[in-house]
Parts: sequence; structure tokens; C-alpha cells
Amino acid sequence: MKHALFLTAALLGMSLAARAHDFTAVVGGQKVYFNITSTSLRTAEVTYQGDRSSAVRPTVSGTVEIPAKVKHKGVVYDVVAIGPKAFSHADKLTGIVIPQGVRSIGDFAFEHCPSLSRVVFPGNEVTLGQGTFFMCRSVSAVTFGSDWRTIDLTVFRWSEALTAVNIPAKVGDLRHMSAIKPLQTVTVDANNMSYASADGALYTADGSTLIACPRGRKGALHVKSGTTVVAEGALAGCTAVTMLDLPATLSKMSFRETSGMSSLTTVLMRAPQPIVTAYKDGKGYLLLTFGHDGVRVAVPSKAAKAYKSALATEPGEYATDRGSDSLPYAVSAGTMLTARAIEGVRDFDKYAAE
Repeated sequence: MKHALFLTAALLGMSLAARAHDFTAVVGGQKVYFNITSTSLRTAEVTYQGDRSSAVRPTVSGTVEIPAKVKHKGVVYDVVAIGPKAFSHADKLTGIVIPQGVRSIGDFAFEHCPSLSRVVFPGNEVTLGQGTFFMCRSVSAVTFGSDWRTIDLTVFRWSEALTAVNIPAKVGDLRHMSAIKPLQTVTVDANNMSYASADGALYTADGSTLIACPRGRKGALHVKSGTTVVAEGALAGCTAVTMLDLPATLSKMSFRETSGMSSLTTVLMRAPQPIVTAYKDGKGYLLLTFGHDGVRVAVPSKAAKAYKSALATEPGEYATDRGSDSLPYAVSAGTMLTARAIEGVRDFDKYAAE
């Protein structure tokens, strides 16, 4: 008898686990499915129609604005989550507006939504599951809430249309900007205490360090005046940048930054004296490495001789810092900046316009 009761309870538990939705509600003229997550707290989450073994492809279309509250059998529930696979394969969904109070979005909630282009998050921060926007290639506009402190852009790495992102004031931890291949511009709220933006690129709040160039950036990149450091990896993925304009204030940059910039044709180095970009056997050198021939480097005409004298001329292993813990990288002769590529310039702006 005990075994029978246990089996019945187990089967009942499996049945409840397999059930996907408790009730439906009409949202903007469209049927949306919900699970009750807590009867005592009166909370619910958006889910899908059917069960785990026979989920029905969502029929929603256009923009869906999830309600902050939903009523069922006379009880009002707070919507606190969007469950796993809630909108999976909703091929006509073009936009989703998530209300204040939603704290989490489950795994693969919006996977394979080919028409989804607009995502509006609530003011409060939201925990995102694995593959939340998996294969959502059309996402072109994302709004993050004003109270967000951490943003990980990896979740949108499948997008082929996300060219611009705005970072709210409270964000102090921005991760994986390089994951977005088409990204051309990042802007930062003027009140942000950690980051700033200029010419579409990301800097520390005081503007002293260039943190990252958007991976999809095209044409010229003018590193802002006052910048003293180009962080390692800041330029590595910018394969469409054709001109790199470095300010007179720059004092630190790795020789490896330009190696992956496959479209680069011109580098402006405005510093009145050559900077050290590489070290070998404890000695500092001016070194830039390129993945192709023909890159010209413009320097102040009065300092052209000094720049050429500071050049690293021997292939070998070079480090980005003087310290013993800095890893050396092999540099071949064909990739190194040469004296022949350096041009003395009196008017950088006129030179850049040519």
C-alpha cells in the first residue's frame, strides 16, 4: 500500500512538473500564459502553452507589453518572472516590453525569435538565464533600466543588427562589449561614475583610459584628447577602423593593439615625443605591429627623427610592460612598424582629411 501511495504521489508530481501554465490572460488583445509561482505571495510568471513534452509555438505577434499585475479567479498576482522558453520560437514577435517587478528571465525564454528587434527592460535589474536571446539575430534596440548596475552584453551576441547601446547612470560593471559584432556606438549617461563615452567609444569616467572601441566601428576612430592609456585589448576587435587618431596626451599603449586592425591604413601619433609601447631585455621601444603592409604613421614633424630612433628594429620577443610578470610575444620582421612608414606632419587635421 505504501508503495502504491508513493508511486501515485510520484506520478502526480511528474504531472504537475510537466504542466506549463496555470491560466491565461489577454494582453493587448493577445493570449499570454502564466504560472502561479507562489499562492501566498500572489506571484506569477509568464510561461508557454502546453507542457514540456508538447509545447505549442507562441502565436503572439508585434510588440507584447507584459503586465506588471494579472488577475485570475478574483486574485491579483504580481508578475515577477518570464519563465524558461516562454516565447521560444515566437516567429512573429517583434518587440517585448518587460514591466517593473520582473526579476528574472529564464533559460531560452526568447530563443529563435527571428523578428524580435526591440527589447525594453524594466527599471530594476533582471537576472538573465542561459541563452535568453539565443539566435535572435534581428535585435536592434535594447533599453536597460535606470537601476541596473551590471550589464553583460553576451546575451545579445547573436544579434546582427545591434549597432548602438546606451549605458545607464548606475552601471559600474559593463561586460563583454566585444561580444556584439555589429556594435558601432556606445553612449554613457552623463551621471555615470564609472564610465564615459566619446566618439562612440568607451572610456573610464575621467576620460583617462580608452576601455573599448565598439567592434563594428567603421572609418576613423579619434581617441579623445586627455586620454593617457589605451587599455590592452581596447582596439583588438576593431577590424573595420581605417584611421586611428591617437592624442598628444597618450603615454601608454600596447604594441599589439593594431595587429588585428585589418582595415587600418593610417595612424596619427600626435604625442610630441615617441611613447614606449614594448619592452625587450628591460629596454623600452616604440613598436606597432600590423597584419598587412601599407599602414602609414603620421607623427609631429619636429619629432620625426626621435620617433624613428625609438623604433624597435629587431624581430623577437617583446613584452607590453617592463615587469618580469609581463608575458613576451613573438614579433616577426614583416609585421613591425618601420622608419619608412613614418611621416612627419605639421598639420594633423589637414593630413587626416587627405
